[in-house]
Amino acid sequence: MAELANDRRWTPAQIAALVFGIWWIGNGIAVFASEPSGATLATDSAVRTFGLSIAVNGWHGIFHLFTGLAGVAVCRWPRGARAYVLLMAVLYLSAVLCSIITGATVFGVVHVDDLGSADHAVEGAVMVAAWFGSREEVQGPTPQNSQPREADIPDSPRTCLRR
Repeated sequence: MAELANDRRWTPAQIAALVFGIWWIGNGIAVFASEPSGATLATDSAVRTFGLSIAVNGWHGIFHLFTGLAGVAVCRWPRGARAYVLLMAVLYLSAVLCSIITGATVFGVVHVDDLGSADHAVEGAVMVAAWFGSREEVQGPTPQNSQPREADIPDSPRTCLRR
């Protein structure tokens, strides 16, 4: 991974974007590969994975596929990855809230059951943690006792004399 980031340490947001991107791409593909009726966008069905039955439909598969592709696409850039994990946190936690309010349909089209909602809640929480964990690394560390140099202050006498 370090080679992809030009030998710089990856931020938690970059790692989360890559790992969850791959995970969500796999989920999207699984919907279409394992359940033929899942290929019809609005047809609700279930996919059996690891002994668990997960409610899905074609929209659910597309949702995961596109959010996963976006994660893989931005994982190389710390700022892009940080923006991505924040957006995914808002999107996935909103999906959980929508599922709780409406029952089994998220945003009016994505079929989700309780297990899917719990999974999305964990994914959203991890994204929030990755966003917070990457804040300092993306913005750059700030020294504890740093004072701005006089030349860096716009209205300092030295700055005014140079104008």
